[in-house]
Amino acid sequence: MNFKKSDKVWEWLDKQKIGFLQKKIENESALSDASVQKYKETFERVMSLVEEKTGKTDPMKVRPNDVYAVVKDLIDEYKGGKTQNASFLRGIDDALHAFKEGSKASGTFSREIRLGDKRMISGMLNEEKVYRHAKDTTVQVGTREDTDKVIAEI
Repeated sequence: MNFKKSDKVWEWLDKQKIGFLQKKIENESALSDASVQKYKETFERVMSLVEEKTGKTDPMKVRPNDVYAVVKDLIDEYKGGKTQNASFLRGIDDALHAFKEGSKASGTFSREIRLGDKRMISGMLNEEKVYRHAKDTTVQVGTREDTDKVIAEI
């Protein structure tokens, strides 16, 4: 998938320093650079999965049902034991919401790009009981017992 056009949305969001929640707008609290970067990475990963599944390479041609099908596949993998998908899955709704809000407001696209409803995706995850758990992480894993062993060796 070519991300040149969507990159402009992320650049705009990063420069505008805006938030989407009414409370954040009132407090003039913006998305952090790290949040925008995380949303961008999540968006690109989702769109790559959509492209693999559907062959669609243009976000304007992607439909919410295409995204929901990818989310469903990832939920199935999660339930099959690939629990590291939980963190990624839990970030999809926010990333797509940020892209939707920025797509039209940035002037990059002629219309708002709706790739899926944030509440629908969150509902799917809640219904299927997809949760992030520290024990499922593949980045850094350490238990109290591991800590005790290290301390004992010192």
